Amino acid sequence: MASEEIVSQLIKSVAQIFNVSPDELSVNTQFVDDLHAKSQNMWGLAAVAERMCGVKVSYSDINQCATIGEAAEFLEKQKG
Repeated sequence: MASEEIVSQLIKSVAQIFNVSPDELSVNTQFVDDLHAKSQNMWGLAAVAERMCGVKVSYSDINQCATIGEAAEFLEKQKG
């Protein structure tokens, strides 16, 4: 499971990208079903993920994450 710090940072970033309250988000929030993510949202999330991890994160990698929790776990692995 991803660290609380990564989950917290990711939720704050997702809230900004999708223009929702962080209180509405959890590790179970689904990008497509719950947030109606479009490709531009996921490109923004990939850019945020790169800044969080300090490594290149591709759109295709982040786009494979269905939930905030999956994205947080992916970022945790990338951070090493």
